[in-house]
Amino acid sequence: MNAPARKTRFEASAATGYAPGYLNEYQAAAYSGRSVASLRKDRFEKRGFPYVKLGTRVFYRREDIDQEMSRHLVMPKSA
Repeated sequence: MNAPARKTRFEASAATGYAPGYLNEYQAAAYSGRSVASLRKDRFEKRGFPYVKLGTRVFYRREDIDQEMSRHLVMPKSA
């Protein structure tokens, strides 16, 4: 008999119903292509993406991640 597959933290948290447009740190890491550790380090060093802290829980707004990433957009010159 096969045991049911365990959900990753990302999959488990996605099913918990956070407010639309808000991502937990695992979802934000997956969305932005960064590691959870780098997001945590950025919070500790007071840099990186803006975030919302509710008690011990941390959330990122998708629009803030998009805005921060668009500030680093590189437009190469065409030949």
